Amino acid sequence: MSRRSSRGLEVPTVRRSRAGRVRRTLLSLGSIAGLYPQATIWDGSTLQTPTPGGVCRAPARLSDLSRRAPGLLDSAEVRGMAIASIARGKVVWARGFGARSAVTGAPVNDSTVFEAASLSKPLFAYGVMRLVERGRLRLDEPLANYLANPELESDARYKLITARMVLSHQSGLPNGRPSGILTLGFEPGTRWGYSGEGFLYLQRVIEHLEGQPLHRIMVLEVFEPLGMTRSSYVWEERFGANVAVGERELGVEKTKPQRGSAAGSLHTTARDYARFMAAMLEGRGLSQTSLREMLSEQVGIAPGVSWALGWALEQHGAGRAFWHWGDSRATGYTAFAIGYPELDCGVVVLTNGTRGLSFIGRVLELTIGGAHPLLSWPVLGYEPYDAPRTRVIWALERAFLRNGIQGGLRRYQELRKEYPSDVFSAGLFEELGRRVMLEGNVAALGVFALSAEAGPLTSRAFQGLGDAYRAIGLLGAAIANYQKALDLDPSNESLRITLERMRAEVGTPR
Repeated sequence: MSRRSSRGLEVPTVRRSRAGRVRRTLLSLGSIAGLYPQATIWDGSTLQTPTPGGVCRAPARLSDLSRRAPGLLDSAEVRGMAIASIARGKVVWARGFGARSAVTGAPVNDSTVFEAASLSKPLFAYGVMRLVERGRLRLDEPLANYLANPELESDARYKLITARMVLSHQSGLPNGRPSGILTLGFEPGTRWGYSGEGFLYLQRVIEHLEGQPLHRIMVLEVFEPLGMTRSSYVWEERFGANVAVGERELGVEKTKPQRGSAAGSLHTTARDYARFMAAMLEGRGLSQTSLREMLSEQVGIAPGVSWALGWALEQHGAGRAFWHWGDSRATGYTAFAIGYPELDCGVVVLTNGTRGLSFIGRVLELTIGGAHPLLSWPVLGYEPYDAPRTRVIWALERAFLRNGIQGGLRRYQELRKEYPSDVFSAGLFEELGRRVMLEGNVAALGVFALSAEAGPLTSRAFQGLGDAYRAIGLLGAAIANYQKALDLDPSNESLRITLERMRAEVGTPR
């Protein structure tokens, strides 16, 4: 059973006290409207834009970065970070800032191991290209010809997926499984869609062909040849003496993966990852043909942004750059790396906080210089730490997670008095709701309700509500809100398949 609010929200009618309180809260929310704000600039001080390639030709800029780094950490509420820069094929500078643990306060240094999240993907792609060079794998051969995927056998389109499609995020597979079901979102090879699941499928193929687990393959193909002595796709006890512990809003934890994931389990140091970046810049370990293949545009995405094999590309004033980011809210780490082949320079940033990407724009100003189209790409989700929208999201995230729906709503009313109304858009609440939901917190229901009430109604808001209801076991409400999302976005094939399977599971007709 469910009832519909004035704005179309499907709200379950249940007798359980918690669900009842949630329902009453959702129905009591008012209507809010708003627009995205303009991004703010530096914190008021003057900052001369460095010349393009500054990290190669202006070492003084690194001293400037060193002076500003502690303030960036404090402003972004990040515990610690490590940065390394590359020039002329070498790691020329590496430093740690802040603490690697809130418990011990031990300082970060250039040997501190971080989780690198999705920076795992370009490194894996490099290893794959080495196997391609030796004829172990063909980029354009369907992966199903090497190893079938039983989870996708009901959809014959998966047999079109190739290594090239996976590495350029055109496989049609999703990024994770919020519904617990693996489906194709579109026909492979027809468009771009970021996918960790694609990398996991390619990983299984590689492991099958080589007869070894991912970590061992990467030791032989990448870590040992490049001298990456403090890197691994699985946890190693030797890291424990100098490891950065990730911090989330609800606490601190350190995962210790026993099985490697090409999509995101890499543990490394800034200096080690910079060694890999130097190899990419110099073409070490790959033939020039393979390097050109790896860094050639495969699919355009947005103005100035496209995708190659394993790497994103940016067309910068100083030339084309390859880059990637890492963002693991589940374990509390963020990361970023960028390299310029024409300038033979680059930078790597690793942090043990979920808000580390909020100062990447400042790091780029202080090391590379110039305008960066990647910062405007919505998928990256770059929000400067000093932007009003960012400060509001952080404050509300803390309130909803620590104090529940009612506490979050109280904080929301306080912030409405402090910030302009155009900060409180539907998009803000959608982003906030997903952050809260990643913590498995029922308060996400209240956030998504604010999103839908803020308007205009979006498919993403209703899908978020469906995810939140599913997470707490209210499947009827989840199905109703998923249907609303699908009505607004009929092209969401993955959601359609999820709905069909959920209805079959609970016996609910279309």
